[in-house]
Amino acid sequence: MESQRASGSARAISRLASEQVLIKITATTENLLLAEHLKSEGISCAITALTSPSQIYLATLVKAAYAAIHVSRLTKQLGDGIAILRDCVAVARKSPSRVLAASRKSVDQVLATIMTEASDITLPLELIFKLGEYDLSLKAIEEFANQRITRYASPYHIGLM
Repeated sequence: MESQRASGSARAISRLASEQVLIKITATTENLLLAEHLKSEGISCAITALTSPSQIYLATLVKAAYAAIHVSRLTKQLGDGIAILRDCVAVARKSPSRVLAASRKSVDQVLATIMTEASDITLPLELIFKLGEYDLSLKAIEEFANQRITRYASPYHIGLM
């Protein structure tokens, strides 16, 4: 019954802007079957809350547009979310389904996620800014600015800071 209600809601939402709507469905066997049914109707789905390579495999079989793995949650619950993500990426490699790595909490986790070759990554804006800000880089920029002021009188040597 729940599946029928979800299916009706997904169809109604998809009719609003079918090419711009992606239905997010949690990872249960029943919902994977729902995703397969919706896909056959041309409705794209993202399967979320995936926690194992076997679930990724099923998501690829139903041709989910995205298979979302919450890296930080898996790390907290199982110890090594990056290793699980890496295995999931390997399982999905030859599939059209895209592995979406979500929920990272640190720059180190983001870099480790990138190394897994996940198809897509979601990042909060705050973490995006942290990726580009390193103390040594900021110190070097400050040193460059001080050198330019004392060494060069020409405006052609002034860089943007």
